[in-house]
Amino acid sequence: MCVCVCVCVCVCACVRVCVCVLQANTTFEELERLQNMAKAWEELGPQLWTFFNSSLQMNMIRDTLRNPTVMHFLDDSLADSNVTTKHILNFLYNGAEQYRDADMPDFDWRNILNITNQIIRMFNKYGESNRQMLHIPRTISVGPVCQTRVQLSRRQVHQSSRSAPRRLQPGPFETEQAT
Repeated sequence: MCVCVCVCVCVCACVRVCVCVLQANTTFEELERLQNMAKAWEELGPQLWTFFNSSLQMNMIRDTLRNPTVMHFLDDSLADSNVTTKHILNFLYNGAEQYRDADMPDFDWRNILNITNQIIRMFNKYGESNRQMLHIPRTISVGPVCQTRVQLSRRQVHQSSRSAPRRLQPGPFETEQAT
């Protein structure tokens, strides 16, 4: 009976460690995806700026939305919402700020691209500072990976402070050694 309980406790502890390692791996994979997206943004950001600012397609969309017939049709279609064709044109506006309609907010696609650019640069700067920390000289000796306290009792559970301290030694086969 005691051996069965010991085996069950060891299996549960191993499962918990595996789950924590898998969660850590998932986190690092997601951070790598974010870094890949940031690298892609560095290439695509200027292209998006050029597209919204001076592309033939965006100029045609702006001209089409300024057409009174199209404007009336879209305003009727958007009657249930708080958005009008003027709001869309204001968002797509690419002229100087002094020529913007006075009743329209001073917020357009340029603000969105600038905010996105600032966030991605901040993320890249954070990633670079942490990457530099990986190259800090380390000591030759390897310290303990994690410290645990193992207690095995089939009748009752004792407080952690009453159990013997153990240290996990990483290796080909993870074994526990008493300190």
